[in-house]
Amino acid sequence: MQVQSKTKSARAAAIAVALLATTTTHADNVGQVTTAKQITRQTIQFIGITEGPTPPANFGDVRVNVGDVLTYRIRFTPVPNGATRGLGGYVTDYIPKNTEIVGVRIVDIDGNTVPPHLGGLAQDGVGPRGIKHYPAPLREGSISQLYADTGVFFSTDERTARTPADVFLTVDNGVAMATATSVTSEGFAVSLATPSAASAMLKIVNGTTAHAHNVWDALEGAAWGSGKAVSVLDGTTLRSFNNGGNGNAPFGYGSPVAGPQSHSPFELQATAANRLQATARTGPWRRIAVPGATIGAGDAVTGAGPLLRTGLPADDIGRDVSTANPLPSFLFPDDNGDYTTAVRFAVGELVVGEEYFAEISLRVNALPLDPDMKRTSTAPRSLAATPRRSPRRAAARTTRGATSCRAPRACS
Repeated sequence: MQVQSKTKSARAAAIAVALLATTTTHADNVGQVTTAKQITRQTIQFIGITEGPTPPANFGDVRVNVGDVLTYRIRFTPVPNGATRGLGGYVTDYIPKNTEIVGVRIVDIDGNTVPPHLGGLAQDGVGPRGIKHYPAPLREGSISQLYADTGVFFSTDERTARTPADVFLTVDNGVAMATATSVTSEGFAVSLATPSAASAMLKIVNGTTAHAHNVWDALEGAAWGSGKAVSVLDGTTLRSFNNGGNGNAPFGYGSPVAGPQSHSPFELQATAANRLQATARTGPWRRIAVPGATIGAGDAVTGAGPLLRTGLPADDIGRDVSTANPLPSFLFPDDNGDYTTAVRFAVGELVVGEEYFAEISLRVNALPLDPDMKRTSTAPRSLAATPRRSPRRAAARTTRGATSCRAPRACS
């Protein structure tokens, strides 16, 4: 039985890897490291992991078919980085194209649904680094309000698709956060810069160069984390500024979950070659309704402020997700032709020594799970099943090709 258990564990690990919805994490003030990503025990039993003829060299056949639901959990923990608490932690999962999301939860070690932590206790003011003197019409933002948006968010923006798409994510691949790197956003090439905290984080993960794993994070990180120049239109004058890679962002900007249901909703826009501009455009992250989620509250600030947690309940804000109401997917997109590229868990304050867990359930729409990787499993003989398609799904598959609206918000 002991040998069988080890073999089944190895196969379960293979399927977890095969989901390919690879994960990245980041936090403020402490490092954050993903320590495991595993399918749940119930999923193992459901898909019927069986003994192959020559274990463990061959992991055997795995019974996964179109319509099956696979659930996996991400385990992550904060590590010291000059502090023992982080104001906010974020875990991003990238979704295999041949699946659709039918459930998300923040859970404890036993699998019970739990609320995210509140955003960390911080100044409802500019913070210890002081006023940034942002040009009009921008105003100073509150540190506490910035981290008060917690819960689970999803994006259908092509800029939040994982990079690279055809290999597993590591600390050494993706978009290099360096001045020699440029990315294309909305038709313009924009150069990046190294975040001010990169060296400390790289020591934790044994990396050599900081990387982002999607274009949106790369642009926002370069602007608010490195001191890259940003522009804003003051009347008829285009003014340039930067925040030095630290301290508060302007009011409404700088959130890792910027979107229409966040207190800090705005993203930066590429408006010319190597120009990021604050245009008060709403970011791509929308909420999934989860218990205990919070949203920030308050107005712009003028200086230092009291230590507060400024989040208000947001349980009733966002999309209900279930098997009957999945998120838009590659094969079954929304009315604009967009599909979910990433899910981001905003788990609130982090405490070194604690473990945190996020859970996602995916329904299989086709095989292999991830056509970009051209595989479903690391098992040599797994998943040779023929996809079963209902008439509704077949019709959706044939109509998707007629949709040409793919650019971010081009149809909004």
